Amino acid sequence: MHLKISEILKMTDGRLISGNPEICVESFSTDTRHIKPGDFFIGLKGENFDGSLFAPEAFKMGAIGVMVNKVPEGIDLSPDKNCVVVEDPLRALGDLAALWRQKKNPGVVAVMGSSGKTTTREMIVHLASSRFALTATKGNNNNAIGLPLTLFDMDDNTDVAVVELGMNAVGEMRRLGEISDPDFLVVTNIGRAHIGMFGSREGLIRAKAEIFDSLRPECLLITNVDCPYTSAFLKHARHKHPRFTYGAQRDAHIRATDIQSLSLETYQFSLFIDDQEWGVMRIPLFGRFNVYNALAAISALYAMGMDMDAIGEDIQRFIPARMRSETHHINGVRIISDCYNANPDSVTQALYSLREGITPGKTTVVLGDMLELGADEEKYHKEVGALFADLDVDLLITYGKLSSLASEEAASWGQTVYHAQTHEEIASFLLDRISPGDAVLIKGSRRMQLENVVRMVKDFLGSHDLVAQEKET
Repeated sequence: MHLKISEILKMTDGRLISGNPEICVESFSTDTRHIKPGDFFIGLKGENFDGSLFAPEAFKMGAIGVMVNKVPEGIDLSPDKNCVVVEDPLRALGDLAALWRQKKNPGVVAVMGSSGKTTTREMIVHLASSRFALTATKGNNNNAIGLPLTLFDMDDNTDVAVVELGMNAVGEMRRLGEISDPDFLVVTNIGRAHIGMFGSREGLIRAKAEIFDSLRPECLLITNVDCPYTSAFLKHARHKHPRFTYGAQRDAHIRATDIQSLSLETYQFSLFIDDQEWGVMRIPLFGRFNVYNALAAISALYAMGMDMDAIGEDIQRFIPARMRSETHHINGVRIISDCYNANPDSVTQALYSLREGITPGKTTVVLGDMLELGADEEKYHKEVGALFADLDVDLLITYGKLSSLASEEAASWGQTVYHAQTHEEIASFLLDRISPGDAVLIKGSRRMQLENVVRMVKDFLGSHDLVAQEKET
């Protein structure tokens, strides 16, 4: 599959400064560090960088053409060098990705929501890969740059694209909907993640609901019927989209009942499809919240016509993405690394999941700051601290200025707490108290970098015999 330079010019309202409009482009790049011969380079402009300055280097590395917002000094504009000037390269990047998506015309499954997006996306990819040729979002490439680059990965063999949509500002979700043009929209939940960027829950819902401005009427909406804010979100829909629901309530199309925690990293539930019992489903993941992520993924695959028996078999082999409900068993200790992101809802769910799990030894929670919560950030941290009045946790270790408020609140309810100043201090304090059979939940926002604590604890446990040490003492 390819785009002609003439198509690029038309789609982006660009001007051809040099080159041949009949030249065909088959791949795109925004980074000269990874450019390949034949790529078409798009020089994005940010607050602290100007990609147009790298256009001469892109040509030297074999780029077939460049797109810039201004012609840089020293660039080679000979007839075989295709140079296109546009007003906004980022806008043009999205426009070209939308055109690429239209020309390829795969089935597109988009996943959005306040939390659980990546796990749900990865589950869909895991389950669908046995039947479809897939292109999918990698890592956290879920914004106005990452989404186009994901779509550009599609080739003529792609049957289905599974993309994740994330937002931090008003207008982003509308734009991501325009670019991806999904056939299936999976909504995990509407919570309080990034609420500080939108002023209020209502502002957050309105910003997420902007995606309805760019959806086709036939796009199937797959939504969490148990989320209390789903109905407020759906009120913004502009069309009568076909809808498919999941949850634990009786009116859900895909429904889980008798949800049981078999261990800290295994849940089991009975699955119903349109009130007909399918059978027992088991998922190898920490956290009751992951039952909902599994239901979302199952709903998407069921709507796409996949065999339920294959889904039930394959989901038992799912492995979560790094730092998302990731469980490590080392030297008799369970470490739950859930430190990619954190907000009041996801922390609450993780804490209660820890309580209902089966742990023979002690339980410890390492909690870092929850960020991007706005003016109420202190209140939210105190609310999380108050949860420990109802939790059977042996030790709470906090890290960060805001999490110290959670620590103080938890202490007022009788919880044993310790506030650490560094990652090394967390690991040292924890390792002095850890024993075989113990479980440790490590949770915090990405900028707290608590994966460093996970690494230090794993390294120590992997090189020390805790049983022998306990006997010595």
